[in-house]
Amino acid sequence: MSFFFKLFFIKRFPLLIFLLAPVMCAKKATTDKVERSSFNGQTWTVLADSFGLLNIIQPTLEQRLGIKIITRGAYGSCIANGFDDAEGDGDHKLSFIERLPDAIKDTSKFILLVTGGNDWNYSVPIGNPTDTIQTSYYGALNYIANQIIKSNKKAFWVTMIQRNTAKHRGNVVGSVNYQDQKQYADAMQKVGRKYGIKVIDAFTYCGIIYINSSAYTIDGAHPVTAAGKTLYSDFIATEILK
Repeated sequence: MSFFFKLFFIKRFPLLIFLLAPVMCAKKATTDKVERSSFNGQTWTVLADSFGLLNIIQPTLEQRLGIKIITRGAYGSCIANGFDDAEGDGDHKLSFIERLPDAIKDTSKFILLVTGGNDWNYSVPIGNPTDTIQTSYYGALNYIANQIIKSNKKAFWVTMIQRNTAKHRGNVVGSVNYQDQKQYADAMQKVGRKYGIKVIDAFTYCGIIYINSSAYTIDGAHPVTAAGKTLYSDFIATEILK
């Protein structure tokens, strides 16, 4: 519709425009809401470690996707079994696998698995893509994927970010750890493709890398600063909405 035609219509039928404007605006607002998120009104479970308990992503996801979130997190926990007392302090940190049954029982439609990289930190063996044992990274991911599929729930997985920290009881930081960490991010993507689960590659694309981690994290690992939360959570929300 041309500018001159619009102008003519407005001048000729001003009362009609006045009466229809609220309806047109309401229709546009409703359309915008639907376009913003097809997940609107759903309940999701975030299965995570400290990245869940620190409430890094929940406010943004609830706002942008229009969802409600149940959080199942455990500080310092690994995805794989067998590393619940990796610190040697007697504190049993339930693995993702051990907490998965509760996540499946939740009234949620989606399970969003988010890892901060504790499996890398505590040297969980990568294993092989065909592993079924729950004590290797591949094996644990294969198990979780199978259980989610059996439950008829849907899922998104989020890889670890690049950490500028030393491994547990280690002292090496920086670029030396990049390739080691990337193995874990790549393994998650490979398993996700195998089972048709969308994996969000935060390691490569979220914008937080070991070189700039001091600007977004408090310790090289946890993006809990205002800038870190915004960058990380907006990235995840945008990837989900694609």
